[in-house]
Amino acid sequence: MVSEYLHIADLIRKELDGTISLHERAEIERWLDADPHNADFYRQLTEESDFGRVLDEFRAASRLSDFEDFARRTGIRRTNRLLRLRKRVGVAAAVVLPLALLLTLVSRPDRPSGGDEEPILHRSSTAMLVLSDGRSYSLSDTTGYLPEGTALKVDEESAVLSYRQEPEGEPGLPEKKPVVNRLIVPRGSDYSLELSDGTVVWLGADSEIEYPDIFSDSVREVTLKGLAYFKVARDERHPFIVRTSRSSVRVLGTEFCVSDQNGAVSRITLVSGRVAVRDMHGSDLLLMPGQQVCITAQGSQVTDVETFYYTSWKDGYFVFRENSLREIMEELSEWYDFDYIFSVPELERIEISARLKKYESIDPVLELLGGMDRIAFERDGRTITVVKK
Repeated sequence: MVSEYLHIADLIRKELDGTISLHERAEIERWLDADPHNADFYRQLTEESDFGRVLDEFRAASRLSDFEDFARRTGIRRTNRLLRLRKRVGVAAAVVLPLALLLTLVSRPDRPSGGDEEPILHRSSTAMLVLSDGRSYSLSDTTGYLPEGTALKVDEESAVLSYRQEPEGEPGLPEKKPVVNRLIVPRGSDYSLELSDGTVVWLGADSEIEYPDIFSDSVREVTLKGLAYFKVARDERHPFIVRTSRSSVRVLGTEFCVSDQNGAVSRITLVSGRVAVRDMHGSDLLLMPGQQVCITAQGSQVTDVETFYYTSWKDGYFVFRENSLREIMEELSEWYDFDYIFSVPELERIEISARLKKYESIDPVLELLGGMDRIAFERDGRTITVVKK
């Protein structure tokens, strides 16, 4: 039930900031009609002025046992408001506690950011498009037709590079053979790519993809380095293949995430449809929705997973599930472009589970992480040192 309330809270936030869809609004209406107590919860949240930020803080406590500790660390007390909520909402204690803490967090005044240090802000770097002849273009100022005849549109605000093909028989681009382009996304950025067949690819930070500007008649094939989420346009006559350093993924039409970043593990996570994977050892694997294959030098293993842990990055969140603090700091450094140091090696091995919004500044992220475990952060310019509390 906690996950249901968090999902509804996300929808309410979208409603408040004007980004909710008609389908999502209808979902809220059905939820309100299902139980009169839901209307009370809805009213409580919509009356709060800082609900969005606090929802992200609340999500950082990933287990029920974290909430008591989170309350103690942040100075939240069991108030009469909590008890009133227990009586009005009438849900199990396991749900009342986190919801009450959420409401208490919303109403507490903002804590000072602390210090006069200049904030470390997200530095969004420009993605680069490299053509087959080696010429490169910054995607902040390119729109229309490239010199070699490729039609594309760059939407700078939403960071999308979109290709299109002229319909057969209409005047426009001259007929041409496919050429392979390369899209490079640097640290501190992500980018979306719409291929000529309608397939959409979300690229994570420090990633690149090679792809033809127009797919051939036989197969659709791309090569990935880094992190990407694929929403493949269905075409049963033309399989879609993603090649990485450790595997090849073959699909007809589906959604999945591929992580082939620097490190010892490559992960392929299936959201919908089916994919066939051939790993670096020559083994063939078939994944079903909700499954993930981890590929290492020792072999491959398929497990059932909660897919949102591995796909929420494309929706603007950091998601960690028992990740080491070193892994977390490495991912944060790629997004905010800073250096980090551990004061003692043992801190690197601390494991944390959290879902955190990609704030413009790293300060609220560090504040939340520091409130969850026995760590603190010291800053010197763009260098962050992790220390014991």
